Amino acid sequence: MMPMEARRANRRLVAILGIGILGCAIAFGVRQVYRKPITGIWMGYSYAEINGELIPDKEFGLYSIVLEKDGTYRENGNSTSGIWAQKGDNITLTPTKFYDLTPEEHRKKYRKKDGSTSITIERLLKLRMQPMTVSYSAAADRLIYTEPTLHFEYERYR
Repeated sequence: MMPMEARRANRRLVAILGIGILGCAIAFGVRQVYRKPITGIWMGYSYAEINGELIPDKEFGLYSIVLEKDGTYRENGNSTSGIWAQKGDNITLTPTKFYDLTPEEHRKKYRKKDGSTSITIERLLKLRMQPMTVSYSAAADRLIYTEPTLHFEYERYR
């Protein structure tokens, strides 16, 4: 049998542990409930890796992504607009327009005399009309887009 002091110490330890676990659970729940909305204007730069460190490349200018509450978006890196969807921390931007024209409108505008479309226009449309997935970092409150040779980070503007 345990001495009375040992039982009290165990009870205190269990109570402190329970309060700690409860506090962590509440904090995690509050964080999930009060997450900032993903919609709004996001501004950022492309980043270059120099000596193993990511440095913003400000020569190319500022890039933006605007996520609207109605599920549409605009971005100026590829000059596309379309619809966006969020699943967890990943946001998929699916273009419907490139330079404010649909692919069919581009084909019609750049149709050759023989009725065919330029191979260059078709390649450009294929490249620009692909969905783009950006990741949301809640801790840094940033959108991050990475390709094999490119890295973009966007901060909340408004």
